[in-house]
Amino acid sequence: MKLKNYKELLNEERGEEDEFDNTSDSSDFGDSEYYGEEDEESMYDDDYDDYEDDYEEEVSQNEPTSDDVLEHLASLIRQMIKLANIEDYYVTTNEYDLSIQFVLNKTERFSKLIKIMGLLKKLTTDTLIQYESELDLWENKERHPLLTVDFYYDIKKSGSFKKDDVPF
Repeated sequence: MKLKNYKELLNEERGEEDEFDNTSDSSDFGDSEYYGEEDEESMYDDDYDDYEDDYEEEVSQNEPTSDDVLEHLASLIRQMIKLANIEDYYVTTNEYDLSIQFVLNKTERFSKLIKIMGLLKKLTTDTLIQYESELDLWENKERHPLLTVDFYYDIKKSGSFKKDDVPF
């Protein structure tokens, strides 16, 4: 249907006459017909390809890096420690390795030590499966005990594969 005919039908339905009828200058619109679905698809093919390229570029820019993933893991560990009601702790990252430090009192309750050990056990068995851990006891400058747990990333260790399934 031509654009001119569509305009006339619309005005007839409304009961109006076209006040701005410029039938003498119809060269702007021409006598082209309304674009159907097939014509719309061909009209937007180039735009779709550009959109697809932009989307792929945006997705590749938004992919998390290893630093982002490790920082998210450290944040998860901080939340777990906070939910266990343990105070005076530090979680740091270095490349793929993690370190958790607990500042203790000189005379600490055994229940707090058991709570910390239970949390560390849960971390090693559920969350940090591909990590080897080491435990050290130090003193800080104020001469308070400092319990340090270092988690080192081990690429060969995996919880979901057997040792023979690892390709390297």
